[in-house]
Amino acid sequence: NWNVSNASQDVVNGELKIYNQTSSPATSIQSITGLVIGKKYQITATTRLEGASGTIRVSFYGNIFAQSTIIGQSVTQTIEVTATTTSATLSLYSYGTSSTEGYFDNVSVKIARAEEVEAVKCLADWIHTTALQDLNN
Repeated sequence: NWNVSNASQDVVNGELKIYNQTSSPATSIQSITGLVIGKKYQITATTRLEGASGTIRVSFYGNIFAQSTIIGQSVTQTIEVTATTTSATLSLYSYGTSSTEGYFDNVSVKIARAEEVEAVKCLADWIHTTALQDLNN
């Protein structure tokens, strides 16, 4: 659940829309719990600015990303963060006026995939396959 302050929010065509700001910034937040300290997480979001000029962006663990400042242009960005607590706030911001509209889509927090482990697994699979081929020859 997203909790909004200083504005209204609705879901429009699958996107969260923050609009009708009473003061800037308007914020919609969600608490993310169950994080594992020391694990890496990938946070992804798509933002879009509509209406009047302003700035739309996302923040997690104080890292600002997916910042949109051009009306009509979507910005998608993924960042990687190491958890330092078991819960954190994911914040959606809309800076502007009562005519500024911020749209947010595809917002996710996932455990980052360990590429090094995958590379080792692929190498082990290759060695195993090659050894079987050698035995059959």
